[in-house]
Amino acid sequence: MRIFNADGSEAETCGNGLRCVARYVWERSGTGRSFAIATAAGAVAATVDPGPPFRARVDMGVPQIVRRWDDGKALAAAGTTWRYAEVSTGNPHAVVFVDDLTGIDLERAGGQLSRDAHFRSGTNVHFARVDGPSALTALHYERGVGPTMACGSGAVAIAAAAIDVTDPEPPAPGDPIYSTPNLLVLPHIGSATRSARARMTELSVENLLAALAGQPMPHPAR
Repeated sequence: MRIFNADGSEAETCGNGLRCVARYVWERSGTGRSFAIATAAGAVAATVDPGPPFRARVDMGVPQIVRRWDDGKALAAAGTTWRYAEVSTGNPHAVVFVDDLTGIDLERAGGQLSRDAHFRSGTNVHFARVDGPSALTALHYERGVGPTMACGSGAVAIAAAAIDVTDPEPPAPGDPIYSTPNLLVLPHIGSATRSARARMTELSVENLLAALAGQPMPHPAR
């Protein structure tokens, strides 16, 4: 699988695109319900459940926190200075937590952050507002595309950054960052390859953000 953005640039991976390809492959190839899809970021395991309803699940691997929100680093864009977390899910993401999404000029702020010189190959940008202990709302600006309605790998990056904010103590090797009966997130250890990493068993933003219960969100730097 190769992913090309609207501007012709090539992306390393795409969470929603992988799920679409998974359904396409299953419907047209006669393959089994579990198979691997090769991407520039490595092989990704995919599983389909014809349902109904039809479901396609892909293994996004373990997100890597490249720069923590609590590091206090900030970048200027659209006349505002934004604190951000930097997360890799095989492709780059900048996650900005805010209290209010209504005043954000996504085209301008997202575009300037996406092309900031700090990010050597550009980055996807996500402005996320925590709505409660089990929900958040996000705006996405995707590198090479612009504002989009959804971003699968971005949802993983936002969830990972949210967990990292509420659990400041780094986990011991092998200990989960966060877990529920349906979800297990383990830290990336060293330079382990994708095939050797621990895996998410299920992506569930509701379960991930339950970790935010009772935790006030820091305000973006202004």
